[in-house]
Amino acid sequence: MILDSVKIIYILLSLFIISVLVYFIRLVFNKAGAIKKDANRIMIIAIIAIIFYTIFSISDNYILAKIMCSCYFICTDLMVYSMINYSINYTGFVQNKALSLFKKICICLIILDGASLLLNTFTEHSFDIQQAVAFTGVVYWLMLFTPLHYIHLDFCYVMVASSLLLLFKAFFNVASLYKQKYLTVIVAYLVVIFVNMFCYTAGTVIDFSVWLYALLAGFISYYSIFTFPESLVIKLLNRVNESIKEIIICFDLDGNCIYHNKAALTLFSSREHFDREKCQAFYKSWQQQNGTYSCAIDGGSRYYIVEKNVLQYSNVRIGDYFLLTDKTQEINALKREQYNFTHDEVTGLLNREGFFKNVDEVFSKYNDQQWMMVCTNIQDFKMINEIFGTETGDRILKKEAELLKRYAHKDSVYGRIADDKFCIFFRKEYFSEDVVKQYYDQIKKIISSQSYELHMQFGIYEIKSADESADSMFDKAMFAMDEIHGNYMKLISYFDSNLMDKRLSEKNIIADFDEAISKEEFELYLQPLITNNNKSFGAEVLVRWNHPERGIIVPDFFVKVYEQCGLISRLDLYIWRKACAILKDWKSRGLTEPYLCVNVSPWDLYYFDLYAVFTGLVSEFGIDPGHLNIELTETVLLSDYKKVMELFKKLQDFGFKIEIDDFGSGYSSLNMLKDIKADILKIDMLFLNKTVNFEKSRKILAAIITLAKKLNMNVITEGVENESQVKMLSDLGCNTFQGYYFSKPLSVTEFEKKYF
Repeated sequence: MILDSVKIIYILLSLFIISVLVYFIRLVFNKAGAIKKDANRIMIIAIIAIIFYTIFSISDNYILAKIMCSCYFICTDLMVYSMINYSINYTGFVQNKALSLFKKICICLIILDGASLLLNTFTEHSFDIQQAVAFTGVVYWLMLFTPLHYIHLDFCYVMVASSLLLLFKAFFNVASLYKQKYLTVIVAYLVVIFVNMFCYTAGTVIDFSVWLYALLAGFISYYSIFTFPESLVIKLLNRVNESIKEIIICFDLDGNCIYHNKAALTLFSSREHFDREKCQAFYKSWQQQNGTYSCAIDGGSRYYIVEKNVLQYSNVRIGDYFLLTDKTQEINALKREQYNFTHDEVTGLLNREGFFKNVDEVFSKYNDQQWMMVCTNIQDFKMINEIFGTETGDRILKKEAELLKRYAHKDSVYGRIADDKFCIFFRKEYFSEDVVKQYYDQIKKIISSQSYELHMQFGIYEIKSADESADSMFDKAMFAMDEIHGNYMKLISYFDSNLMDKRLSEKNIIADFDEAISKEEFELYLQPLITNNNKSFGAEVLVRWNHPERGIIVPDFFVKVYEQCGLISRLDLYIWRKACAILKDWKSRGLTEPYLCVNVSPWDLYYFDLYAVFTGLVSEFGIDPGHLNIELTETVLLSDYKKVMELFKKLQDFGFKIEIDDFGSGYSSLNMLKDIKADILKIDMLFLNKTVNFEKSRKILAAIITLAKKLNMNVITEGVENESQVKMLSDLGCNTFQGYYFSKPLSVTEFEKKYF
């Protein structure tokens, strides 16, 4: 084999291209991806094709050269087929059934073409070779193609054209950002095809397209796996960076801004242009890793969460980059939420939570000073809203807020605690009852009505302990205010320790209720109803608490407490059942004349269906409803007038007698008499008290007794304490009495001994 300088150069170029392809194969082998195998397969076949073509070019042996040439042509078949596989995976048309069928046809044709090319060594039906001398004196193998060979060539071009069609289809169907992915490969394909066609038609000494096919294999492999993905990532990142709301800024080691996204203009801009100096000043002033940055933009405050990170290359710091996230909306929303959580919507003052928090903070700072807590409340504020409307009610609340601000001093804390309850916490040196009265007079002026006068109470607590909490101070001021609730003659009430003892006692009374009921510690006492001939025909049922530790407790100490906490109805039901049990016992003993009268409180109307309860009781105990009188106060009548009237009628129709207690103590009694059809009217004991207007009381009492009789109601006078009262009442026409003159409340046993 004679190797001239041209062939040596050809060998060296082939070896260089092969080494490049081997390098690419190693790079691609370590990469992930669907096209990795196709890319490597193309490059391996390209290497084999170069080897075959190089041996063919430098060989002096006719047979060897012809075999190597056939093998080279077979490699071109395999390489363009591998390009079809590559193009399918590269474009994503993997699931296309038509392409799968086309690939199978190509494999069959490649097998046939390969067999044909190998047989050509003996038959020469496709091509032949002969030595020729170029004008430069180089001896080379000249290929002599038969028409059958062009079938092989056309088959190769069809497969190449198929790859191009796939690439063109993908090129026209993708977004502009991805078009370069396919355009670059298409151009590379076309260059190689044109060179190959040139080599075939021009009859060149050497087919340069062999190298180009190999270089194309390496190029498309490197480009599709390395170059384009990296450039795409950069483009995508740039687009993402430009579209996101977060601010991204990058700096080199000298603090120069080398990159910023569009969002950075919102923070670092001057006349809609990026202010690099302002940005770099921010970088130099930022001393921490992460944190919050606030600034004023367009007259408003902006808040950013700042993340500072190091830019590295090969583990070496080359700069810094910042990510600033705008949290203005969230922070403003949080501030609004915090404000709403601690402030009242109507008045703008601190609400309960905000007031207590601020009081605790101020008191902890200055607990060596003398402080006072003042709470204020408007009596029956709901009635103001109902009579004058909510606008007037809101105007009163806003006026109170305005006055609190006006009278507040340094370090004072004031707020609206709930509804119409306001509080102010301030130094004792600023307190004056005159100021409280001025405050009250200012509020009263809002309502100008001859039929209604606004009333307020003020509860005042002087802080005694440096360890007290705001809610404890408030409770004590409220304790003081509760003591004068309903007292229209008293404006101011001061807290003292007795109030706390009273409240603790009330809590114990409530806590002991369930046990007292279960152990039947509540005992019934009967106060006789006496006629003027000293004969008892009935009794009012009263209750005493026979406490195991405190002895007998009268109702004044526990009834009001149970009314306030909602337990009174349970106690009333207990008493009713006990009264029915007594009547049952009397009936079994033949004592059918006396009756008992039980009380109904306003709360019972809401907790019970009273008709169902009382009819159920007389049925359960087997007693006559005429022996169980039901006594209601004027307060019960006022609670739901229409409902009570309907209840009266149903109970009377069943056989019960209805008594109206404390008649004359309220303001609407005479007005209600026209509608009330009660059986018994009990006159309040206040008419019997000696006053400067006693004669007037006597005349009113006489009129009531006469009026009641004309309305077919029996009359009972309560609170009779002496003989002169009995004589006077008898003269006025009242012949039934109740009071200590005749008997104090008696136990059931004492009552039976005395009157049976």
